[in-house]
Amino acid sequence: MYSKDIDYLNKKIFIDKELRLTFSQKDYCSAPDDNIPVYTFKMTDINSSQEMGGINLRVGITENIELYRGNIGFTVFESFRGHHYAGKSCLLLIPFLKILDFRSIWLTCNTDNIASKKTLEYIGAIYVDTTMIAEDSPYMGFYPPDARRKLRCRWNFND
Repeated sequence: MYSKDIDYLNKKIFIDKELRLTFSQKDYCSAPDDNIPVYTFKMTDINSSQEMGGINLRVGITENIELYRGNIGFTVFESFRGHHYAGKSCLLLIPFLKILDFRSIWLTCNTDNIASKKTLEYIGAIYVDTTMIAEDSPYMGFYPPDARRKLRCRWNFND
């Protein structure tokens, strides 16, 4: 699908003063977006090489990604939280996003996820709306009851 992707990832080092993103794998998303490529990266401490979490990039737009799932997912292990590592990881991915011809992407989080909201603010994502997965939605079964209300943001990084 993207001919430049793996070559770029094999040559590129995603690093800042505190963390490094290491490309782990390219695969496909789980259902219902199983035709969309996903790139997975490990977040590691630049000094200790200790793994701090992970980030994945879903490279495509579907109704589910736009409304509920978003293009990026991240996890920061508990002992490393509070340092904006998820936001810094997102920012490190901008050159790769541009290689893939993205100029903006969708980001979502559960409305009660304060840490994710702070990450979206940190990177400058713009709030679009809050959406609820409808009872008759084909996506209802993919989300547990406590994850069906989503804050949606658009992240523009064309500068």
